[in-house]
Amino acid sequence: MAAPEGKARAPGLSMFPTPRYDYFARCAREPRSKPHLSAIAAELFGELPGELLDGDGAAREPAPGGGAIFTRFMLAGFAAYRALEHLGVPAFESYPDLQLRLSSPSSDLPPKGRRVEALTARGRIVAALAAGLGIDDAPVAANLDQADAAVLALAAASAAVSGTLWVVSNSCEGRFMLALDARQARRLLPDA
Repeated sequence: MAAPEGKARAPGLSMFPTPRYDYFARCAREPRSKPHLSAIAAELFGELPGELLDGDGAAREPAPGGGAIFTRFMLAGFAAYRALEHLGVPAFESYPDLQLRLSSPSSDLPPKGRRVEALTARGRIVAALAAGLGIDDAPVAANLDQADAAVLALAAASAAVSGTLWVVSNSCEGRFMLALDARQARRLLPDA
């Protein structure tokens, strides 16, 4: 759908929807589940809570596909989050795509499928964040994962300096960190 004449269209934002814990637990208990999924679920979460079980000890609801949508990065994230929690280190979720868009709202952000363009655009945003922190000799990201990591670290450092690092939390979903600039923070909390 085209934007009305004379009006700019807001960029879209898509994130991978993380299912609720009970979905993950059902996938891990599914007999067809991959062994590593069941093993990591047992280590991270222990036994499936009774309210999610039927009278025979099986999951109340079936798991679609044995947990096929739980990718390696999600499993690694679950494990890292839990390990940090056990060490007493506060942990947060962040999404590089969202942070890139917050850090440079007027920039075109090509999808990762267009690797060269995507890396170039992300490199410009990372370079601007580094320059804003007075880092003149920051290494250039060699791949998209490095650019994602750099934007999260540099944006968080910049927002920490300006006092605009925000955390949104939900008891079921954990904590989510947003590194905002001063203008974005004022729009969210104008009287602060």
